[in-house]
Amino acid sequence: MSLAKVFDQGMSIAGQIKTSAQSLRDQSAAGPVSATNIVGYVSSLASQRDQMAVVAATTGLGAYVQTQFPGLDIAAAYATMIAQVDATVAWIRANFPVAGTGELLERKFLTDGRTTPNTFSTASLANLRTTLDALIATID
Repeated sequence: MSLAKVFDQGMSIAGQIKTSAQSLRDQSAAGPVSATNIVGYVSSLASQRDQMAVVAATTGLGAYVQTQFPGLDIAAAYATMIAQVDATVAWIRANFPVAGTGELLERKFLTDGRTTPNTFSTASLANLRTTLDALIATID
């Protein structure tokens, strides 16, 4: 694959990370968010991080970007974004309810035996929105 295509792939992944962070931030500001949505988001974010690592490890990519965008330090931009991806994942892991043995508490039983996802209020996700805003800010 050409370096131009690899760079485009990295930009696409970064765009997906930003779009999904904006979506979750907006959803959490508008009302309750289901635990299922948060679990899906953090799982997707972890996969996108892995994809970005493959892109970043491409031999010659940094030199290519320097010739195409002389003012862009792609290594620094990548490091900043990945550090905030890691901080976002860490925040969710630290704040998502888990059982004493580590299992996620994603669902609850209703009185009739059906289940429903746990939900988080807008207020309880205020710090998550701050973390998401920091992630969004790292991606241009």
